[in-house]
Amino acid sequence: MTDCPTSTLLFTGRETILNILEDYFITDMMSEDIGRRKLFLLHGLGGAGKTQCALEFARKFKKSFSDIYFITAESENSIKASYYDIAMRNGSIPAQGWESGFRWFKTHEANWLIIMDNADDPQLSLGRFLPSCDHGNIIITSRNPDLMQIAAKSEEIKDMEPDDATQLLLKHAIKNQVTAADETSAGIIAKELHYFALALVQAGAYINQHKCLNNYLDLLKSQQAELLRRDISQSLDNYTMSIYSTWNLSWNKLEKSSKALLNICAYLHYERIPYALFQRAIENIEDLEISESKNDAKKFLVMLATESMKWDIAKTNEIIHKIGSYSLLNVIQDGLFSFHPLVHKWMMAKMDINLKNEICLGVQGIVAASINGTKWNDIGFVRLLTPHCIALEKYYIGELHIRKSLGRLWLMGHYGTRALTYWKPLMEETKVSFGNDHSETLVCMGHLAMSYRNLGRYNEALELQKPLLEVSRQVMGEEHLETLTYTNNLAMTYSHLGRYNEALELQKPLLEVSKQVMGEEHPETLTRTNDLARTYSYLGRYNEALELRSPSLKFQSKSWEKSIHIH
Repeated sequence: MTDCPTSTLLFTGRETILNILEDYFITDMMSEDIGRRKLFLLHGLGGAGKTQCALEFARKFKKSFSDIYFITAESENSIKASYYDIAMRNGSIPAQGWESGFRWFKTHEANWLIIMDNADDPQLSLGRFLPSCDHGNIIITSRNPDLMQIAAKSEEIKDMEPDDATQLLLKHAIKNQVTAADETSAGIIAKELHYFALALVQAGAYINQHKCLNNYLDLLKSQQAELLRRDISQSLDNYTMSIYSTWNLSWNKLEKSSKALLNICAYLHYERIPYALFQRAIENIEDLEISESKNDAKKFLVMLATESMKWDIAKTNEIIHKIGSYSLLNVIQDGLFSFHPLVHKWMMAKMDINLKNEICLGVQGIVAASINGTKWNDIGFVRLLTPHCIALEKYYIGELHIRKSLGRLWLMGHYGTRALTYWKPLMEETKVSFGNDHSETLVCMGHLAMSYRNLGRYNEALELQKPLLEVSRQVMGEEHLETLTYTNNLAMTYSHLGRYNEALELQKPLLEVSKQVMGEEHPETLTRTNDLARTYSYLGRYNEALELRSPSLKFQSKSWEKSIHIH
């Protein structure tokens, strides 16, 4: 059972990884590391090709090692059984069971190689099963990147190079002469499968069985989940599980909270998911309108929060770490994580159909709460959320307040066309539901006008902003913050149209009211001071512009100094 199998006859590519292994185990034999045990970790997603890389290295450099042993490291029992077998093979009397084989490596001072395969269980304390000595070589293959802590060196097995991926697919798909047209078709299919090793083998086997290379791409686009969950009936390396079956093994070992996070992320984009999405959602979820989306969002968010419903970074890190220990996600930098595109599609395919509506509503609530807690000038976070909101828009969004939040995001990000698709129907809906003079209608009207302005459609913005300001003055009063905002926005539109005198008529009294209501040093007051100064400049009234800019700069400097002390 510990005889080392050979790599598959159809092994393709991976030259970079094989060269790294050669440099470490073979070339460096002449270096100062001689006389020390060598330990290398190959880690990555299930189905990426870790085992095959280790076996191909062992095959190519078989003569460089005195003995090569293959230990199945799925569990303590499988490791102990392998050591027991090694003891028997080497003539040891196994009076103490598996320990005899374990000790054999310590006392057998030769250049042996152990391949510890599939050490995937994060609960397994693998270190105590590795011979502690100053000789020998060990390659560990695992989905668990945490094993880097016990390895001298490590490499992640990622997607294949495009040309190698195409050749691997063709080797499994076509056993006769390959044409240029076949290579072109295979290359497109390989790209669609993100050059992922097991997916390519699986596709090649299906194509070979059904002789459907030219039709497979269409089939893949329409029935990807069905194809990728089909196990392989015949395999050269005796690995017949599909990639979905492979990842299901990891899923079955995850806790409820980890599974819940995967379900939530299935509705987002697979790349650059920010921790802050969940942090801001927790901080603002109570302000969300009472709705199904709020309730469903809270069911998940409590898993990331303290008892007092504050964001728990330690709990969040633990959940993400547990998923990452099976390589189902990667933390790409502080505060951001990503999924492999095929894993992301599996997450959706795996989801219980009876839970999909609840989870989708929960994601909408999380995203909306996060947007509502984002300031207009926080463009960095807006950019991070953008691809996730685009992904979420593929699904039905019925609740009015969710659509308002998404419309707000597109407005903050200056995505005028997207914003317009939200605020035009939202304005009409609020008119019907609340009436023309209701504050909800006025907000939608103002945001629609801003959408037009961001698109450079100033006259259309003006048609909305003039009556909006009049209604706001009547309903909310001259000094209400919303009225001041609408006044400023109308002045800006006049300015864009070159109607500077009309802008000036609004900006002069606006600045005085802003000083009274918000104070001279408030950021909005300073901005409006600069806007008025700019209008004076456009009109050639430079002395008046200068009189405004000098004190404004002084206040801005003081505000900047305060921010330095704060941060």
